[in-house]
Amino acid sequence: DILRDEWGFKGVYVTDWGAAHSTVKSAIAGLDLEMGTNIENYDDWYFANPLIEAVKKGEIPESLVDEKVRNVLRVMIKTKILDPKKRFNQGSINTPEHQQAAYQAAAEAIVLLKNKEDLLPLDVSSVKSIAVIGDNATRKHSNGGLSSEIKALYEITPLEAIRTKLGDRVKVNYAQGYEKLSTFIEGSNNGQNAGSFTDGNQLNEELLKEAVETARNSDVAIVIGGLNHDYDTESSDRQYMELPYGQVQLIQEVVKANPRTIVVIVAGSPVNMAALDICAPSILWAWYNGMEGGNALVDAITGKVNPSGKMPFTTPVALEQSPDVALGNFPGRDLKVKYEEDILVGYRWYDTKQLPVVYPFGYGLSYTDFSFAGLSTDKKSYGPDETVKVTFTLTNTGKRDGAEVAQLYVSDPECSVMRPVKELKGFKKVFLKAGESKQAEIDIPISSLAFYSEAQKQFVVEPGTFILNLATSAHDIKADTSIEVR
Repeated sequence: DILRDEWGFKGVYVTDWGAAHSTVKSAIAGLDLEMGTNIENYDDWYFANPLIEAVKKGEIPESLVDEKVRNVLRVMIKTKILDPKKRFNQGSINTPEHQQAAYQAAAEAIVLLKNKEDLLPLDVSSVKSIAVIGDNATRKHSNGGLSSEIKALYEITPLEAIRTKLGDRVKVNYAQGYEKLSTFIEGSNNGQNAGSFTDGNQLNEELLKEAVETARNSDVAIVIGGLNHDYDTESSDRQYMELPYGQVQLIQEVVKANPRTIVVIVAGSPVNMAALDICAPSILWAWYNGMEGGNALVDAITGKVNPSGKMPFTTPVALEQSPDVALGNFPGRDLKVKYEEDILVGYRWYDTKQLPVVYPFGYGLSYTDFSFAGLSTDKKSYGPDETVKVTFTLTNTGKRDGAEVAQLYVSDPECSVMRPVKELKGFKKVFLKAGESKQAEIDIPISSLAFYSEAQKQFVVEPGTFILNLATSAHDIKADTSIEVR
């Protein structure tokens, strides 16, 4: 009813691989296409022979199957799959332009979390040797498979990039630092069961000793750690936020041996950063950054790229702060999980509960500085179908070219239902030369200020005063103004 009638959806309702668990119920609920088939037993899948038998028994009308066929054909026609002239047109794959786009995406994604005493960007001309430490310095993450692993034509690892870009000028000393002790095994039974996970957080004393000596005998140390696809994967939940394999102790000991240490986190989900934020002079978050990730990382470290990424999630001080654990809903009770945090999802929870965090949502530093001025709106009163045009001036007050992501959060101080303290409603990335100023605009439709009314069963914008907060993160508000909604 909601998908087809209320929203007017004309496409195909399709499962994830192995996600169908019934025939009649799924068919009546609207499923069009079951995915995740195994050729050996294709006829036994829910929408194969069992669907035919359900029609023969009268459990499903044939007209319902006709409707599903129409939905599939409609998409096939719309996407030209049935047109042989269109179907076999050759496109281009992995061209130099594509690779440059991959590099640019990786470069802009890197987040600078900490930069004590301006260790970054690294002045390579003053460095004779670099210690590169960590399993993720050499591990490739783009091998294909599961939902978090792309399949890249090639992948430049951080160590490869460091040796290629800097090896002719500095001596590169590598030490593994920690050992990958975990093992993830994908679910069996055609994906119907979750995967299994063998964990290990032990520290390898020999590798630790080697890493410390390597750091001590080098001018600068770069520790490249974090997670891997044993942890960031589908079919298995991480049970804790700690860095595995004894990495915290490794980083602490490396920093003692060499205070000029840069920590790089390769991960796709939050980890406990509290200890690292205390001990590490400089921290970069580098993600699973794809085929050009290593090149982008080295360019960010050396200053060819000025980091401009922002954290898309909050990094709490401890897992116990997160709503699922704080409310006792992880991993669930009797195989049921209740989302009792209601609308306080992500940063909304930490903001509204006024919880201290290590790095807030939207956080990210730069090698330059920015200032905001002149926050204004095109008028002060708006109707429900209008759009607020928010303008401001952003200035690069530092000595390096860079980019800042201006974020616009909106607060509804008086509302008939529970609302977060503020919600992100718009953002804009502005690139500026050193000393340059630009006027920027963020448009906020009044309709985006709506909340879903359970009583009225529709989205509602209540009239009243709304506060607009211009910020560089959820915790760093630079200016605010207010509007009235009629």
